[in-house]
Amino acid sequence: MVYPKKAYFKNYVFRVDEHVYEPAEDTFLIAEKLTVTKDDVVLEVGTGCGILAVLAAKKAKSVVAVDVNPNAIECASRNAHTNGVKERIEFRRGDLFQSITKD
Repeated sequence: MVYPKKAYFKNYVFRVDEHVYEPAEDTFLIAEKLTVTKDDVVLEVGTGCGILAVLAAKKAKSVVAVDVNPNAIECASRNAHTNGVKERIEFRRGDLFQSITKD
């Protein structure tokens, strides 16, 4: 799969599928302020290309990244692999909290 766009944050490069939300100022503002410790379990709802999930996974105990868009899940998963944190992120497809709640 070819990703025509790229997003950059510090020393990270993220490829962005054409059918996935392209990170904007809001994503980078959150990324700048993101504070995660080694004991944290992080939930990111609306992961898009996975920037925040990847950054959180660099420090957190674990991360669950959710998106309703299957293209976003695939894109974020590839970015997690590229940035060496795929094993620390669980990707789930779902609408908001649907994929993390029990029936």
